[in-house]
Amino acid sequence: KGIFVGHWQTTFRKDLKTVSNTLVDVGVQSNGTYSWSLEFQCNDDPSKGITFAAVNFYHRNPVISSEELKGMETVLRGQGLGWVIDVSPGMTMVNQQKCIDHASYPAEDAAPHWCGQSADVVV
Repeated sequence: KGIFVGHWQTTFRKDLKTVSNTLVDVGVQSNGTYSWSLEFQCNDDPSKGITFAAVNFYHRNPVISSEELKGMETVLRGQGLGWVIDVSPGMTMVNQQKCIDHASYPAEDAAPHWCGQSADVVV
């Protein structure tokens, strides 16, 4: 339990330099692995309140059923974070099908750089 601080360098929100990240929950499988995780990100200012909030839905599979997505949403709401996907602009879905069709996903045993990590940060 706790948070870790992420450092941003993006044109999306130039005002954000650091973002607090918290693992909300993990979908643990019977064999001890996991199939999904939920990550809460936020930034607040003592004088302005929350200035940024987001939830990332991560899943081992690039395309999942609406029932599985609804189950992840239920877990998020159970943790009191449903407001993040309810407020404007709401939840944004990224269509991963074109990446599947293009064979852009790295193999499960791919080298770290295929997943956006440099070799010097992988333990």
